[in-house]
Amino acid sequence: MNRKELIEKIKTKFSIEELVCKHIAEGYDEKTAWMFLDDKLLETLYALRFNILCKPITVNTSLLHERGIRCNRCDTVKGKNKVYMSAHVLGKAIDFNVEDMDAEEARNIIKEKAYMLPYNVRIENNVSWIHIDVYDNLSGNKITTFNG
Repeated sequence: MNRKELIEKIKTKFSIEELVCKHIAEGYDEKTAWMFLDDKLLETLYALRFNILCKPITVNTSLLHERGIRCNRCDTVKGKNKVYMSAHVLGKAIDFNVEDMDAEEARNIIKEKAYMLPYNVRIENNVSWIHIDVYDNLSGNKITTFNG
């Protein structure tokens, strides 16, 4: 499916405010804000929500608003005093939780169904949420895990 079709399908389950930081949501109209999200991330999010986990996924909430794309005004970013090349700032990562599932259970399902992922991804270990990004470290592995 093309990008427009993909976004229309994702919009049935996610608002743009759930996927971008509050600064982007407040500073750009919806149509513009979607352009900051990487196609590979959107395809991966689609696969996770509709084909792999098949349950509601929560990215940003009213209290947690830097779990999708982060901008230069976000606390997580502006507090850095070294080069910060997180996949979040490039629209290539999300942190999320899955309804009625703990993070380890969700990570295990994603690993079991890795063949359904459209791209190689990285998943963070040992956190109470799921971090997934579409950085490809050229390992050849569908999933690479890392400690943050």
